Amino acid sequence: MSDNKIDWSNVDWKSGCTTLVWNGVFIIAALVLFSKTADLFTAFAPSQLLGYEGIESYYGMVVALMVEGIFVASKFMIASSKNPIAWLWNFGLMVITFAISAVAQSVDSIVVAGTLASQPVEIQLAVTWLVPMVPAAVVGMILLQGVIETIPPDFLPKKRPN
Repeated sequence: MSDNKIDWSNVDWKSGCTTLVWNGVFIIAALVLFSKTADLFTAFAPSQLLGYEGIESYYGMVVALMVEGIFVASKFMIASSKNPIAWLWNFGLMVITFAISAVAQSVDSIVVAGTLASQPVEIQLAVTWLVPMVPAAVVGMILLQGVIETIPPDFLPKKRPN
């Protein structure tokens, strides 16, 4: 009988758990961003599309799914980019879709801010800009970490011989 025991002593548990936590936080934050992005695009959705009426919420969810879906997919694909051009493409997708999502957070709050007219200016400012940017800031930090970790060696300066 052969001994089929798995040797777990060489597994880097700390790195694997850290990656799992970072990716979990990223996905949760992306879901939070999705909700506000969907709200915004629902508010600006056409009232009629291809003869169908009452599709505003579907329109908002589909647009938000496109924005956040590309955003999340490009974050996970950047590490497996085969060459610098693919890495730049994924980086560009992340930046553009993150910018759309981050701006959507505040614009949605500006739309809601009309209901805050009786509040002090400081509260209106916080609700309009600071509060919605919290999930965007979390996602931005995780994206930056992912980008820095996956920079292709071709982009880094070469060591000069002395």
